[in-house]
Amino acid sequence: MQKKFAFVIVLALTAALVAAVATAQDQPQQPGGFVRFKVTSIGIGVGGSWGKGTFDYAKGGSFPIKVGGIDLGKVGISEVEAIGSVYNLTNPEDIYGTYTAGSVGLSVLGGFKGTTMKNAKGVVIDLSATQRGISVNLGIGSIEISRP
Repeated sequence: MQKKFAFVIVLALTAALVAAVATAQDQPQQPGGFVRFKVTSIGIGVGGSWGKGTFDYAKGGSFPIKVGGIDLGKVGISEVEAIGSVYNLTNPEDIYGTYTAGSVGLSVLGGFKGTTMKNAKGVVIDLSATQRGISVNLGIGSIEISRP
């Protein structure tokens, strides 16, 4: 049983590293905008998250956003405040969609997370997040950014 668990951990870490390297290579030098949001996340095996925030387009305009997501391999409850740089935008509408990222994290009462995620339009978001609560996350997750 321990060998299977260790294999799953190694597999998840490898997937997260490959995803981060692949998306980091696609990024131009200047961000096309910035996101800021706050979400609450709860999970026992499969986790869900929901929240809201703003998207500031570099060429002008600030737009409210709704954020929701699913994490596989999540246990715990946490509140996350995230900010991120957005790349590969042709227009502000490109921010909306489903973003995928591999992640591995542990937070006991507080912690810092960073991840890179990408949507089907090629938009890449580099996120930095502060997390409060007790949470273990081991797996692939997705985040949906939509209009409120």
